Amino acid sequence: MAACWGVPVDDALIHAQVQRAGERADQQAQARIPASATLAPPPQTTGSPGALVIMMDGWMLRHRGGDWGVRPATVAGERGAWQECKSAGIYHLAQAAKTSGERGLLVEKFVVA
Repeated sequence: MAACWGVPVDDALIHAQVQRAGERADQQAQARIPASATLAPPPQTTGSPGALVIMMDGWMLRHRGGDWGVRPATVAGERGAWQECKSAGIYHLAQAAKTSGERGLLVEKFVVA
C-alpha cells in the first residue's frame, strides 16, 4: 500500500506497530474481565461432579419456497417452506460461575443446531 502512496515503509516498522497494537488490545481485554468472576463452588448435590447440563429446544424456520417471488401474489404456489430446527446449549456444571453481583455466567459452553 505504501508503494501506491509513493512512501517507502520497512516491513519491520509495520510489524512493530502491529505488535504494539496487539499488546494494547490484550491489556484492554484483560481489563474488561471482572476480577470478581470466579468459579462457583461445587454444587451440594448427590450428582456426579462432572455433570453435564443440556438444554434443548425445537423451533420452526421459514425458508423461501419454490414459488417465492412469483408475480402476481394472488397466484397460488408454495411461497414459504417450514422446517424444524433443533438446537441445544451444553455445559459442564463445574463451568458455572457467578459475578460479585451474583449474576450467573458460564466459563465455557457449546451450542449445537
